Amino acid sequence: TSVTPETGAFPTSISYEADGETDLLLSEYVTVGTDATAKPNNVNSNNCVVLNFSHLLSKVYFSFVSTSQNLNVADVAITGHYKSGDYDINAKKWDSLVDTATPLSFGSAAGTVTTTPVATEQACLIIPGTQTWNISFKQNGETKSGSLTYTFEANKVYNILITLEGASAITFKVTLVNWGANENKELDF
Repeated sequence: TSVTPETGAFPTSISYEADGETDLLLSEYVTVGTDATAKPNNVNSNNCVVLNFSHLLSKVYFSFVSTSQNLNVADVAITGHYKSGDYDINAKKWDSLVDTATPLSFGSAAGTVTTTPVATEQACLIIPGTQTWNISFKQNGETKSGSLTYTFEANKVYNILITLEGASAITFKVTLVNWGANENKELDF
């Protein structure tokens, strides 16, 4: 989906309602310097328009590991995520964020969960920011749940690794992957 401004006009904010599947990208004009070293890829500034593209959302998926037995994990979902908000293009930040109790589904773990991580069938695109999620899933048919508070950043991919330890213990580890660079962060519960 795109926003087409009137001639000479550019919107200062974008209202957005997340559905978990639709990405939101922003392309911004970059002024090309006259010094040859300042030009991206040494392009001729008379022959091109240089744009920076960035994801305004965060991409999230879950992976599961079992330390004690082979498990089936199904119906992975979260609540408490941001459903809508306004992105201020000039300030480069999200405002007017509204969270929701409507579940966002990540599907099931794509295979039997063992000591090797198994990812969910789908990743979801979320509005970034500090959020407290209620995470629920079924482990061999039994409903399990936990909560996670974390600050998600735009233009980053997050793998939330859930380690299932025995009958009831659950450990979370969040791995942050920039679209282009790797960085790991651990979150202990």
